[in-house]
Amino acid sequence: MYWKKSKTAILKVNLIFFLSLNSFAGNLEKIIKSYKNEQYWKSCDLCEKSLSLYEKNSDFLNFCSLSCLKSGELEKMGKFASLLGKKASDRKNSVYFLTILYQKKLLLNSILDKADISFVKLPKTNYILSDIFIKYVKKDFTKRKNVYLFKDDEDPKITYKLSVQKMDGENKLFLKTFKGKILIKTRIY
Repeated sequence: MYWKKSKTAILKVNLIFFLSLNSFAGNLEKIIKSYKNEQYWKSCDLCEKSLSLYEKNSDFLNFCSLSCLKSGELEKMGKFASLLGKKASDRKNSVYFLTILYQKKLLLNSILDKADISFVKLPKTNYILSDIFIKYVKKDFTKRKNVYLFKDDEDPKITYKLSVQKMDGENKLFLKTFKGKILIKTRIY
């Protein structure tokens, strides 16, 4: 009798383990599908929910860092990027992602607290917030009330408006992109 109970318990545990593996694989499929459908916020959110399962997997961490970057979820991106570090390429990616997060933090600190960041030298990335950060540090902007206006280096019709606004009780950076007078994109960090 004991053997039957024990065997049944083992089968139940194995079945639960197998089903949980399939649900985790399903999460990875959902993460990738969301990314391919350009639902980066959803991919980033699913990554965060699955982090404890894959925190040692550098491919997962890199992928999730990129998903969160594309969604503008820089704080979440930082969680993944800070765990990268086994290989040289991972460390390089970690520096890239965390540089962008650091630039965001410095911009917020400077705008909200009037902190001088003119002495800060950080690498330039190909991410829009990095361009804005470098222009801000160089004081290459016009300020109207609490809005900072920046010109695009390549397209004279493109301008950016940076401001800080409260959202859900938190101070957020709002970066609005205009082509002429038409708003074409709003990014919230």
